[in-house]
Amino acid sequence: MDSLTHIVIGGIAGETVLGKRIGNRALIWGGLIGSAPDLDVFISPFLNPVNALFFHRGISHSLIAALVIIPLLGWVLSRIEKQRKIELKNWIGLAAFPWLMHLFADYFNTYGTGFLEPINRIRFAFDSMAIVDVFVLIPLLIILVSIALLNYQKKQRRILAWIGLAFFLIYITFSIFNKKDIESQVRLQLESQNIKYDRLITTPVPLSNF
Repeated sequence: MDSLTHIVIGGIAGETVLGKRIGNRALIWGGLIGSAPDLDVFISPFLNPVNALFFHRGISHSLIAALVIIPLLGWVLSRIEKQRKIELKNWIGLAAFPWLMHLFADYFNTYGTGFLEPINRIRFAFDSMAIVDVFVLIPLLIILVSIALLNYQKKQRRILAWIGLAFFLIYITFSIFNKKDIESQVRLQLESQNIKYDRLITTPVPLSNF
């Protein structure tokens, strides 16, 4: 997904973890952590073009890296926010949810992610959503702003956050069924015209899910 969508999803995820205790700071930390895996783009310019292509969404998007980075981020947050007397496990949760949501979201985009790096450099991509999808971004952005405007003790904040995450999952599910339906139609067309093929790859472009 694009950076803004990752920030919005990360902020909403952060609200579900610690919004009740630290208010909008949970949105801010969640948004920052939700976009953090894409900081690898600042290293890519120093690599040759081929390596740069595979470095983005590579090791920074792997589950192994997540196992190392998430606890470290949680510890850093606990040091920054030490006056709040919140247990380390809660800060690790605040780091984990937005980070893992980033990896999860990118799996449904083009290009794929290196989930298994550095063990295996294969890319995983379902290709059911465009990198930028306004049908996802705009509703989630409205939800995030609505959360930020409410008092942090209001239960409606958490309700809105879970509605936002549920909407995101429903949209992903819709995109999967849509992709499968399109591929099914394409296969029928190919068979009706006796066109032989070895592989069929479909990738979305902006607005194409509708």
